[in-house]
Amino acid sequence: MPVPDDISCHCGNVLQYVDLSSLAAIDADGQVTNLQPHRLIEEPLHPLYCRRTGRAGMRQIRHDRIANIVQRQVVKLYHNATATPEPMINQSSEKRGDIRITAGGKQSILDVMVTCPAAPSMVSRHNSHLIPGAAAVHGVKKQNDKYLPELFADTEFVPFVIETSGRLAKATYAWLDSFRKDVTEERARKLRQAAVRTLCVDVQRQLFMSNATMLYKCTSLLIILLRYACLRRRTERLG
Repeated sequence: MPVPDDISCHCGNVLQYVDLSSLAAIDADGQVTNLQPHRLIEEPLHPLYCRRTGRAGMRQIRHDRIANIVQRQVVKLYHNATATPEPMINQSSEKRGDIRITAGGKQSILDVMVTCPAAPSMVSRHNSHLIPGAAAVHGVKKQNDKYLPELFADTEFVPFVIETSGRLAKATYAWLDSFRKDVTEERARKLRQAAVRTLCVDVQRQLFMSNATMLYKCTSLLIILLRYACLRRRTERLG
């Protein structure tokens, strides 16, 4: 989006506090003017974590599609395992995980989280812009604090946390690595490795596609708003 000459700008900046439908917001050429208060902030990945009504739905769709992939692929990591969606943590709690895995008489609750290092809260509180993986670390802690106090002692909890950039939390990839480390037979170990690799590739592919869709929809909306503002401006001038 064009900005005034006295403001430095680069690709990905977000212009706030400018009403594009106002006559004072833009000139005849569609350039943002200095006639309104405005603030320029750098949030190039804002569409990936936006919580506004309507846009938050895209975040939920991204989460649900990744959770579906994990549920479909995770049973291949076990022997004779079953996976069911949205299990209750216990009978007296309303909290639900994303997947219940039952294998060998043991149960695990897995919960998926997609977290964005560019979110202002992550940057200001956890220095995620300076520390690689800080957002994922916080995501794991948040999930543990939420679920562990109410889990049965014989139920394992698996935080499946991934950043919007594709980085897995250390706890998540340690859990994935455990499937091959405990296998001594070479052929079985290679099959487990292949299953883990397939799961990771499918999750990364879905994450990329979801992020691309979210960024595209946000960009399309901004273009529509800017075109409408320009058209209204010119119509009112002619009138």
